[in-house]
Amino acid sequence: MGTVKFDAPAGKIVDLGRLKLNDDWGAPVLPPNPAGNQSFAVIPADGAPPKGRLQGLPVFAADFHAAGKIPNYFGALIDRLPPIPGVIAYERDKVIDLKATGSRP
Repeated sequence: MGTVKFDAPAGKIVDLGRLKLNDDWGAPVLPPNPAGNQSFAVIPADGAPPKGRLQGLPVFAADFHAAGKIPNYFGALIDRLPPIPGVIAYERDKVIDLKATGSRP
């Protein structure tokens, strides 16, 4: 399984963006996830100022990096994080850290 990591310094608000699922009302249907079973996407933060209770506070977009393969010790039904352009990709079972390689598939 592949996933991402990011820094979350003390005292700072880190915006992770959002997960888009195919059951989002009124949103276009996502293409199948070539890396896993479920169609979902990680949409990184766009840098827009926060709303609500966080309005006026400094918020930083998460700087995602591939965290490599994580074993499924318990054999639970989980899905692989879909590829994120410029961050993480897959070549079959191999996780590709696009930031470390400086390339994009």
